[in-house]
Amino acid sequence: SMTVQTHSVFRFADVEVHERELRATRAGEALAIEPKAFRVLLYLLRHAGHLVTKNELLDAVWGETAVTENSLTRAVALLRRVLEDDPYQPQFIETVATAGYRFVCPVEAVEDAVKSSGTEVSVAPPNVAPGGSTATDSPTASVSTQPAVGARRRRWFAAAVAALLIVSASGGILYLRRPLPPPRITEYTRLTNDGWKKNLWGTDGNNLYVDLVLGVGQQGIAEIPVSGGQFTRVPVELPTAREFPDDAPVLRDVSASGAGLLVFGHGRRGLGRDLWVVGTSGHPARYLTIVQAAAWSPDGKLVAFANAHGDIGVVSSDGGEARILTPSGAPPGQVWNTTYLAWSPDASRLRFTRDYTIWEIASNGSHLHKVLPSGWAGASMACCGRWTPDGDFYLFLSGKTVFKVPANSPTGRMWAIDERTRRWGTTAAQPVPLSEGPILWGLPAPSRDGKTIYSRGITPRGELVRWNRQTNQLEPFLGGVSAEFVAFSQDGKYVAYVSFPDGILWRANRDGTGLTQLTKPPFYPKNVRWSPDGQQLAFHDYSDKYRDAIYVVSAQGGDPKRLLPEDDKPEGDPNWSPDGQRIAYGVTSLLGAGAFSQPETHIVDLATHHETVLPQDRERDIWSPKWSPDGRHFVGLNTAQNTLYLFGMETQQWTVLYRGSLLCYPTWSHDSGSVYLLDLALNGNGGGIMRVPLKGGKPERLFDINGIRLAGWYGLWFGLDPDDNPLLLRDEGTDEIYALTLEQK
Repeated sequence: SMTVQTHSVFRFADVEVHERELRATRAGEALAIEPKAFRVLLYLLRHAGHLVTKNELLDAVWGETAVTENSLTRAVALLRRVLEDDPYQPQFIETVATAGYRFVCPVEAVEDAVKSSGTEVSVAPPNVAPGGSTATDSPTASVSTQPAVGARRRRWFAAAVAALLIVSASGGILYLRRPLPPPRITEYTRLTNDGWKKNLWGTDGNNLYVDLVLGVGQQGIAEIPVSGGQFTRVPVELPTAREFPDDAPVLRDVSASGAGLLVFGHGRRGLGRDLWVVGTSGHPARYLTIVQAAAWSPDGKLVAFANAHGDIGVVSSDGGEARILTPSGAPPGQVWNTTYLAWSPDASRLRFTRDYTIWEIASNGSHLHKVLPSGWAGASMACCGRWTPDGDFYLFLSGKTVFKVPANSPTGRMWAIDERTRRWGTTAAQPVPLSEGPILWGLPAPSRDGKTIYSRGITPRGELVRWNRQTNQLEPFLGGVSAEFVAFSQDGKYVAYVSFPDGILWRANRDGTGLTQLTKPPFYPKNVRWSPDGQQLAFHDYSDKYRDAIYVVSAQGGDPKRLLPEDDKPEGDPNWSPDGQRIAYGVTSLLGAGAFSQPETHIVDLATHHETVLPQDRERDIWSPKWSPDGRHFVGLNTAQNTLYLFGMETQQWTVLYRGSLLCYPTWSHDSGSVYLLDLALNGNGGGIMRVPLKGGKPERLFDINGIRLAGWYGLWFGLDPDDNPLLLRDEGTDEIYALTLEQK
């Protein structure tokens, strides 16, 4: 006889739920769901579109077991985490307040019939009476036991064999799906010993290719033997070099064959930079398109790219028309930082960094989703991943420091996702930490055999120094403390600074004694400013939405408070008005994803929170606004034009104050008569500290900084002491390329 059991296969979005197998998959990849949560999901799917009360779910799933609503709440939370569902904007499970839940996504249910065979047993005519006597003529039927016993033995034997096969097969499957030993780093070998910043981007098997920063403003592309040693400059020749001498070529990837480099050239205002394919000898160069990020495909035939809008596309490495795989969905004209693209070795997937985490799409642009498991406790920020050539491991960086130096490659703790188990239908394991100790690691670049990971290793430390006008030398200041964003109270009695690299805001007496800690991690205050009365300090730092926001903290200590807690704009560079009743700040797209595409200078009244916006010439894009101590002027930078602009509060006009090359950190003298700043001078004239008077004089070059290694959150920092002597944070840490031996079993 045959019995038929029916079970359902539920399909919604890109998820399939198999009731009979108690299995759920998403885009072909298995989802790990606990049994009770799985039963909750099944019940909601059977009643999709309808309200299911909490009591109904508790009875259906837990039955007579005494549990509280917390068990149900936890199960729903687990389902949302696995399905990446937002409880406030649900795509799948909607909470009906105080009542229950409703599955809101359209569901397709298909019956999955399974046939199972039974055994029909016939009873033979009796021929043996009880006790062994023959009873063929007995009116009472007797049963012969021999055929039945033989049938039972055969059935038991078949069942035993089947059970043995099932156990063996299950054991084999369990063995294949067992947790594999995690990868680990067993040896660290330093390959360089020069201390210069070297952002590593890949290898051709014989050489490592890096972006090289030889002191401030001197950048180029270089190669280093994989065995270690000195670097050799790669003379990249771009056809636009003479037209745009300030836009030094920047390396972004090395092809899998080792025959070509992806290089950034001229920067296009608000659009990204020109992308070129260049031979590893530095030429010839072939133009592709304008991008924000780019990566070679494994076969070298395509280049994946992200534009400034965050759209992801591909273009032939031979040139031609670019096509978009998946649009970002950002409003038109909005900058959405999408960086660190990487292809999987089989070219089926692309991963990239956006919103301070790692995302993935299929190579046809479908199935956009986050990579890291929901609720992963490793860190809140992650970026910069690469696969090993065999696809077994995905290596990436994570930690508070990964976006610490936006002008250079991010650094952080190195992690690995073990993807070997995906081949047997299980989900990827939790990320495994690979690095320990004080060294921060840069973008991982696996060797061709996957046994070695090449990476930039940094041990950050600085020394606060002051320029001595008499000796024309840099000398330790405040004992050479490793600190940046140094600010003095208006009366000059107190100093505040941020320790580097741990990012703690301290207040002290002017001579550095009497230290008081004002903040603690995860804060890393930047651009610290004293209020005129010396009672508060303002700074900016990442908000809970990973956009910079203005905070205010008491000079006596306490919890920092958001200046504008309801504001969603990226906020930076806080400046107090002379009377302490207003704060000016900048809104700038340089500070993160989803930011405004045009910079603005806002002034907020601290009593009413009413905001005004300074008139802005949309063609100038003026950043980093600084309010003069007397309140009469602002200065700001236009980085595209390398120009320092002056704004008069009376005239309400912007005028040119100074033209240079790669300007940063404009800082007012205490009498409001001059502006000091760094001119990094990529045009070959050398970098230096400049003093620009507002009236009656020419810009003065005070001190050359060529060949000086500088440090800080943004790669360098500059300020003034109460006597207008320039301050810098000199780099006293290590910055080298390492070979890390990767062990896997």
